[in-house]
Amino acid sequence: MKNNNWINGIIGLAVADALGSPGQFKRREELRENPITEMVYCDIYNKPAGAWTDDTSMTLCMLDSIRTLGRVDAEDIMDAFEDWMFENCYTPTGEAFDKGNTCVYAIEKYHMNHDVDTCGKTG
Repeated sequence: MKNNNWINGIIGLAVADALGSPGQFKRREELRENPITEMVYCDIYNKPAGAWTDDTSMTLCMLDSIRTLGRVDAEDIMDAFEDWMFENCYTPTGEAFDKGNTCVYAIEKYHMNHDVDTCGKTG
């Protein structure tokens, strides 16, 4: 029997990410009073119920690269991140959203010079 731990893990990540996105930036007390127990519309990003965020999208970028090449290749992963950020690939709604500042900085810098060794921050 084939082991599906990787697939199950990625599905679990996407489901947890989609469940959690509507709760981002809410106070713990607010979530205690109104817990998120099912897929709901995400008003923060104006996304439908079940839409995962950048966390899952970027994970899919990495896994697709590793699956395709059979190894970890930083440049190929950064190329996939570019596809996500600029071409809206790997997204549930056709739009990259919830992009973190540090990731945006690194991907934009990589986009300009295609140097994986200097695109990230060092601080």
